[in-house]
Amino acid sequence: MPKKFLKILRQLLLPLLLLLVLIVGSSWFYFEPNSRPMDEEKTIRDIAAVLTDIVEHQYEPLFFHRDTHAKSNACVKANFTIDPAVTGNPRLNFGVFKGKANGRRTYKAWMRFSNAANVVTDDRTKDFRGLAVKLFGVEGEKLPVPSSAKEPQEKHTQDFLFIGHDAFFAGNAQHFLDFFNACRAGGYSCEPKSLPVIWHALTHPRSTFNALVGRKTFRAIEEVRWFSATPYQLGGADSIVKYGAFPAEGETSPYTDIGSTPHYLTERLKESLDPAKGKGIKLNFAVQFREKPDKQPIDNALIAWNAKDSPWHKVATIDVYPQKFDSPAQWEFCQNITFNPWHSLVAHQPVGGINRARRDVMDALQNVRLAKNGRKRFEPSGDEVF
Repeated sequence: MPKKFLKILRQLLLPLLLLLVLIVGSSWFYFEPNSRPMDEEKTIRDIAAVLTDIVEHQYEPLFFHRDTHAKSNACVKANFTIDPAVTGNPRLNFGVFKGKANGRRTYKAWMRFSNAANVVTDDRTKDFRGLAVKLFGVEGEKLPVPSSAKEPQEKHTQDFLFIGHDAFFAGNAQHFLDFFNACRAGGYSCEPKSLPVIWHALTHPRSTFNALVGRKTFRAIEEVRWFSATPYQLGGADSIVKYGAFPAEGETSPYTDIGSTPHYLTERLKESLDPAKGKGIKLNFAVQFREKPDKQPIDNALIAWNAKDSPWHKVATIDVYPQKFDSPAQWEFCQNITFNPWHSLVAHQPVGGINRARRDVMDALQNVRLAKNGRKRFEPSGDEVF
């Protein structure tokens, strides 16, 4: 190789490396607090189109799983009971936290535990994990789903969605689209094995950091600390909160290590909820107020809200009582039930770009999944018996 060429190459190498460092470093600040795409509605439509293409590529002509949170660990029943002190607290006394008109404070609930990946995964694989909670017997004005709907999709429910980490892997709708575009360009896989996915990881290091830290293995479902990671109104636009569901005092896992089978989270949950010997699981449902707007963005779900600035306030107890949940009919129900943070009272309206995207994207992908599987959308009652 000519010396002159080598000299030119060495001269170019340092500027190229500096440029790469600048690109990667600047991406930490790519999402300014409360930023949103210039045309967010188009971005949301594009997300739905990309995810539809991905699931059709993955599953056609087989059974269609969810586009994310594909693997169900379990769907179980629970009681969601509002703490007595909450109904007299002017900051908390809104929506379902007010209790029912008849004075009762307990709601029946269905809870779906999941692995968060967009494909069915082994429980021994690191993952964000997911929890969706649907309350029943909810009274009050409901939000439409999607935004063009003339009436609420579910009339007497309230959904809460969680992951096992306090921050999301995407900051806003554009970031969400960028990630799944990279997955599609990388051979319809989100694993960091293709150049598009690797490049996305390099140029979105805050997202990559959240994914590396948030993807975990757990010894059992009952030890997971659950976070909404996205914000919601509580009573109105002047009061913004995030939600959490944490193991109640005394709730510990009897296991010392992760399981040795692909479905050990389900197997261990069966033991905890065994009607003959299980004690069930209790979670504390809590809210975190947005006390420091300069540090706690609404439109950047990559950023967790520090508990030192905004402590958690317990508002309810979730009691997952002993039960059997492994009948084929209940698994079928679990596959077909739908969740959306916009299955909600107006008092709990979701806010932020990720939640605005979820409203229509989740609705669209549910329609695809149910249609492909020959199923229809339904509103559960909470009284189902299998």
